[in-house]
Amino acid sequence: MSLNILVIGDPLVELKPGKETTLALIAEAQHRDYTLDYCTATDLCQKNTQVYGYVHSLKVKTDFDDFYDVGTSTIKNLKHYDIILLRSNPQGYRRINTAYMLDPLADQVFISNDPRGIREAHGKFFTANFPDFIVPYTIVEHAAHFEAFLKDHADVIVKPINGFGGKGVQRLTAPIDDIEQTFENLYKAYNHEPFIVQDYIPDAVKGDKRIILFNGEPVCSLLRVPKDPDSLANITQGASLAKTTLTLREQALCEEIGPILRDYGLFFVGLDMLGDYLSEVNLISVGTIVPANQLYDIKLETTFWDKLEAQYNQFKQQPSP
Repeated sequence: MSLNILVIGDPLVELKPGKETTLALIAEAQHRDYTLDYCTATDLCQKNTQVYGYVHSLKVKTDFDDFYDVGTSTIKNLKHYDIILLRSNPQGYRRINTAYMLDPLADQVFISNDPRGIREAHGKFFTANFPDFIVPYTIVEHAAHFEAFLKDHADVIVKPINGFGGKGVQRLTAPIDDIEQTFENLYKAYNHEPFIVQDYIPDAVKGDKRIILFNGEPVCSLLRVPKDPDSLANITQGASLAKTTLTLREQALCEEIGPILRDYGLFFVGLDMLGDYLSEVNLISVGTIVPANQLYDIKLETTFWDKLEAQYNQFKQQPSP
């Protein structure tokens, strides 16, 4: 199939060859002879009802020291693409702004993940839709709520509401001498945005499980094991990987969440499990394809494009608005 693709991602110099899911998806697209352009979220422009991008063609290479070639940059109307992949890391309001900017294209171009779904289903708030599976938590922006939660939970994890990659995650244990000052320090560190406080799960020392879903169906899972009990179970924080399978409880979660993800147009999603609990739904620039490939000797990017092509074909068959 001949497809015209735009990838909206992070600056190329920030991508890590041999590790980056975005690069793996682009390499597979090249293998399929798709036409592919690239830009960042800041390269977008909305002009009345039209959306434009300052884009350039891109070719990725296997040389990690010189892993991409780019063509001349030019301004293009995004309505002429068949598929747009959103691969920018989540960064607060920029995530929302990008979703709003792409909205006029939603009925003309197949966008994955769907900007409406991204806008309406914040991954850390979204867990509240699955009360049977969540770890006890609170989202606070006032010291009184922070203190109230700590009265019932003496060992907690705190993290920023718009964080990713394990950034800003801390563990707090009672007694806390000055709760109000601790709150103020966290609130300032998290750019005066709400932050999450969740009950510490002892099984976290065994690692957290990432379940990768394409179009609401689990395609792979892997266990991220922290390098020591005081470290995070995050690959960027030095965690190691281990093979794993889904428990019956996790299968039940996937069966419940899958149709909802499809309704939101959230094609590529990662579920994070701590022990028996769902801790987060990752739906923006989901990673872990490359380490999963290495762990299981598979090519998830092939599965990704096979399933995305099928979704694109269904999109094209829909009646015009």
